[in-house]
Amino acid sequence: MKDGTNRDAFINGDAIWEPCPFWPPDLFAVIGTIVEQSGCYTFAGPSLDDSTEHKKFLRRVKEISNEWKRDVDVPRRLQALWEKLLKKYGTYAIDGVVAHEELVRILLTMFAVADEASVGIGWEPDRSKPKSPPSVFADYAMLSLTPDSDSKVSKLPHTPYSVCAFVPPEMAVVLPKSITASVGCTVRSLSHHLALLPARSQVKPSWFMAQPYNVAQNGLRLLIIPFPFTVPDKSFRLSVDPVELTKGLHTAAFFKLKQMWLLTKDRKRISGKMLVEHLIKPLLEKARIVGDGDIDAVVMPECALSDELAYEVASALTKENLPLLITGTLKNIKGRARNSARTFSFLPGGAGGLTSIQSKHHRWRLDKSQVDRYGLSFARSSKSSKWWEDIDISERHLPFYSIGKDLSLTVLVCEDLARSDPAMPVIRAVGPNLILALLMDGPQLPLRWPGRYATVLAEDPGSSVLSITCAGMVDRSNQREHNPLRSIGLWGEAGAPMPRQLLISTSEHGLLLKLRAEATEQHTLDTRADGTVTQMLKFVSQTPLALNNPPDWL
Repeated sequence: MKDGTNRDAFINGDAIWEPCPFWPPDLFAVIGTIVEQSGCYTFAGPSLDDSTEHKKFLRRVKEISNEWKRDVDVPRRLQALWEKLLKKYGTYAIDGVVAHEELVRILLTMFAVADEASVGIGWEPDRSKPKSPPSVFADYAMLSLTPDSDSKVSKLPHTPYSVCAFVPPEMAVVLPKSITASVGCTVRSLSHHLALLPARSQVKPSWFMAQPYNVAQNGLRLLIIPFPFTVPDKSFRLSVDPVELTKGLHTAAFFKLKQMWLLTKDRKRISGKMLVEHLIKPLLEKARIVGDGDIDAVVMPECALSDELAYEVASALTKENLPLLITGTLKNIKGRARNSARTFSFLPGGAGGLTSIQSKHHRWRLDKSQVDRYGLSFARSSKSSKWWEDIDISERHLPFYSIGKDLSLTVLVCEDLARSDPAMPVIRAVGPNLILALLMDGPQLPLRWPGRYATVLAEDPGSSVLSITCAGMVDRSNQREHNPLRSIGLWGEAGAPMPRQLLISTSEHGLLLKLRAEATEQHTLDTRADGTVTQMLKFVSQTPLALNNPPDWL
């Protein structure tokens, strides 16, 4: 099959896969690409005049997909559809697909079968239900996506960047999926279990299974620590002033961050052990008592730690029965700063685990009004009125994490929440249950930019969004704007009219955020139900926490 420009697609007259792909995500990639490029997904769903044919369609999809999961081999009826697609329509142009009713029906049937056969891929199978044993497909994908699993077993070749076996990421990327978009008419609305992403280009998405490492089952308990609590003025420094290129044309100005908050009052380096013993561990103990249970993750804002310090903290936390540590970090590489998010997933007992990093995709731009609001003095000697963050943004990764039964999250760093490219198309396709935005920003208010973008994502794809910032920047802003609210975070969820503020006082050092996972049934454009496997994270409570004896370096 060729597209309108006569460019080779997956199936063409010169290179034909005669047998139907035996791994469901491969079939999903092939058929999904044709469905998306042709636009035939707009024909999904029953006829408004007669639903009889659509009932037959749903029954046929269920029967074929169940047979595929049970017997592994490609079902005879699916192979017949594949052969008809190749022999009868293999040379058709993609932009003419919608003119052929039978062809559209074949494509939508095969797409739905591939999606239904992929249920459970990317998740820990629920072995507590003997009547619903995990499929071989889900088990094999788990083996490939789980770090440190049996190295003797042949694994999927493209994980964690795609769950396809034969379709390379340069042609299409397929990842597990959490939430099906309930608004709009796109190919994203046509699948429950797999997400079709563009060929790998600007951003490199990936999927990691943190669930085997004992993360929450029925919801989440997050300990938010808005460190640093003080951001000295000298933390912001002029990096490069504008240089005139031609008359009236100048280069941009840049500022850089120096983590002065990682020094004690006598200018000694704060160690990971100090942070854990005097800040994190005491707050963990309080959070466990207040939350009546274990904590699923400690979350710290953008640039809270250096990269080296983050590893020290993670090492000191290995015996604390903590599944996840997520923190913003800053690291200098060959003279360039890299602003990143670090995610540590710990094995029970503290041995091994998963560590991943993703760099910020977009630079922060400070203007004069922001500089004045935060009371920063570095700009006084500058010739400019706008300053860009001096960081390296050359590597763009976007990991997704399976963190519980049908629960996933992804992390964004500050501006990445506000920019449409390159992360948002991927996020809307995968539909993570939780989007966690690490910020170095002022007070988190519903009408400010984090609240506006959280509301958009809560509608499409339906994710819950948590933004957190450091108390130090909130305080710098509040001192000049006389804002009494020390709002260090915002929580937004589907169906909520407005994001909820997360508040602490000047004498408090952390906040326990309790969330529940609410099972929800979702439907695709072609009306297939997901069997109520979708989980939506809902706000339960927020509890500020204070240290009994805070160290003077906080």
